[in-house]
Amino acid sequence: MNHLRIRLHRCLLGGRSYTRPPILGVLGHVDHGKTTLIDSLRKTNNVSLEAGGITQKNSIFQHTIPETNYKFTIVDTPGHAAFSRMRATGSSLTDAAILVVDAKEGVLQQTRECIRLLRANNIPLVVALNKMDLPNADPDLACEMLFDEGIETVPVGGNIPAVPISALSGEGLPALMDAVKQVTN
Repeated sequence: MNHLRIRLHRCLLGGRSYTRPPILGVLGHVDHGKTTLIDSLRKTNNVSLEAGGITQKNSIFQHTIPETNYKFTIVDTPGHAAFSRMRATGSSLTDAAILVVDAKEGVLQQTRECIRLLRANNIPLVVALNKMDLPNADPDLACEMLFDEGIETVPVGGNIPAVPISALSGEGLPALMDAVKQVTN
C-alpha cells in the first residue's frame, strides 16, 4: 500500500496539482490512550461510543488546530491484538505517526507490532508518552524500553521526539502538535 502514500503531500487530479494536509496515523497498544488523545485534540468523546472501550475499526478524521491553523488528517487505528490487519492498513496510508505509549506500562506487544509496521513503511514518528497525570508514570523507563526496540528518542540521545502528555487532561498536547508539525514539514 506504500503507493497510496504521497510523502510530499502533493496530489495530481485531472492534471492539476494541489497540496493536501498530512495524513497522521495514531498507533499503539490497546488502552494506551490513542482515541482519548484524538478526542482531546478534536474536543469530542468518541471513546464513549466504542464497544467495550476498544477501537474496533480504522477511523479517519480531518482536523485543524485553531490556534495555529495546522490542518491534518488523523487515522485512528485499533490497538487490540485481534486487529493487526487493520493496524497494518491504517499505518500504510500515513505520512507520519504518533506512537502512543503509556508512561506507566511502557512498550507492550502491540507497541512492538506498531514499531515494525512503521519501520516497514519508513514512516517518521513522534512518541506521545501518555498518562503522565498518573502518579507512577515513568517516561524515562518508557524511553529506555523504546530504545531497546530501536526507537531512539531525544531523551536517550536520539532524534525521535518523545513528548510527555496526558490525553485525558490535555497537558502537553500543544508540544506534541509542534513536534508533529516538525516531522511532517
